[in-house]
Amino acid sequence: MRWGLVPFLAKGIPGPYTTFNAKMETLRTAASYRGPWKRGQRCLVLAEGFYEWRAQPPDWQKTVPHYISLPDREVFATAGLWDESATEFHSRW
Repeated sequence: MRWGLVPFLAKGIPGPYTTFNAKMETLRTAASYRGPWKRGQRCLVLAEGFYEWRAQPPDWQKTVPHYISLPDREVFATAGLWDESATEFHSRW
């Protein structure tokens, strides 16, 4: 298993760009997410929290990780997409 979406056409080899943070605005149009979205390959991702990068003043160029969690829940779920991408395996036996 790998965190981040590796499209099935990639044959198990992740691409040069990260694909772990899909945006609702581009799910239907971005090449990485379009296939799983159309095929209904949706799931729930359980988490205790997650990190987002937050820009810092004064110039807003430096970013620091910001932990996000729910104050009234230990675990929550977010929407996710899944796909299957396997490397070809050839046995010598």
